[in-house]
Amino acid sequence: MFCYTTSNAHGITVSSIFHVPPADQVTMLEEPWAKDFRRYVGESGDRGAISVTCAQVDPKNADAAVKGKIDAWRKQGIHVVQVSWKYAGG
Repeated sequence: MFCYTTSNAHGITVSSIFHVPPADQVTMLEEPWAKDFRRYVGESGDRGAISVTCAQVDPKNADAAVKGKIDAWRKQGIHVVQVSWKYAGG
């Protein structure tokens, strides 16, 4: 899985790829990893309205999937910043 902020004045911030252990349905709906990433981005200086999306990726091609997403954003002229944040909960 990886998380990213929605495009804003500062562009998009993308997390590292991280593993989410099997979780119950409530945890999957609440997405504590999204809340933690939103907090991280806010504490890193982006104080605006931060919308976070997290997406599951196939572990076999996770790096290529994230790179493809980043390349697509950059082709649209969006500034993308990759950070080393990974969800540590669970």
